[in-house]
Amino acid sequence: QFLVGVMLWKGEGFNRDHQQAVRFFEAAAHGPEGHPSAQFNLGYCSLKGRGTIVDAAKGVEWILAAARAGVTQAEYAAGNCFLAGIGVPKDIDAAAEWYEKAVAKGFQPHKQP
Repeated sequence: QFLVGVMLWKGEGFNRDHQQAVRFFEAAAHGPEGHPSAQFNLGYCSLKGRGTIVDAAKGVEWILAAARAGVTQAEYAAGNCFLAGIGVPKDIDAAAEWYEKAVAKGFQPHKQP
């Protein structure tokens, strides 16, 4: 389900359809194993309003689920949310903790697409 969502998101093999992609991300995120990358993508979509309505609280909830599962990009995104107070109360210490986890794994924000 996650891979179909990615293909729909990018328009690979299907017409690009962000709303349909979000449906597949939701199915994968809620699935029995809770696919962490689907959780991150769903969080991103909820924060940005891509394929769904903007819902910062829901977006951060999904991003934190992915970050807790070890998705490096989600760890960095969680740091951004805490630093700016997006969907969560501003918390510099929590932001620093998430940034440190991401950077410890080699995450380099300036090299991300």
